[in-house]
Amino acid sequence: MQKKIIFLAALVLSTFLYSQEDTTFIQAHNNVDMDTYGNYDHLTYFPNSESYRKILMHFDMRCSSSGCSDWNYKTSISLVDSLNNNYNLATVFAPYGAYMNQQTEGFSNDWVQRYTFDVTDFAPLLKDSVLISAFYEGWMAGFNITLSFEMIHGIPPRNVLDIQTLWSDELFTSPNTIA
Repeated sequence: MQKKIIFLAALVLSTFLYSQEDTTFIQAHNNVDMDTYGNYDHLTYFPNSESYRKILMHFDMRCSSSGCSDWNYKTSISLVDSLNNNYNLATVFAPYGAYMNQQTEGFSNDWVQRYTFDVTDFAPLLKDSVLISAFYEGWMAGFNITLSFEMIHGIPPRNVLDIQTLWSDELFTSPNTIA
């Protein structure tokens, strides 16, 4: 019985250690207050010689240091390549922040919402230095964002041959693309 417990403990520990070593974490935006309409850009550095079986983008949203917006504005995350092509990685409609900030029904000033997106198909573009742009549609108050990438090493699930814009809305600053 003790041998089984020791074996199981060793298996769990090795799995934990392996899972930490096969993942690269990249920080893009870090607690950025988006208090006015526009783009919030950050030049982000990605490894250029690795192969990834999965790339997850984590988008954490909370009230900005100046408070939360009273309205549910659109936010979006785009990758801008060296040719100034915009590739939309995610779009999130922010909650009614003032309601979240009222400390009712379980909400408090410390609320944070994580959205996770699988951006594995954008791997060919997530190399070297890349401009990651966060767009906020609101006009005042706003939200705070933290954006990070979890890049899990391994064989990609498929080879991406091309990325093309399938739809674009001229009213917004970044087109929607699908890989």
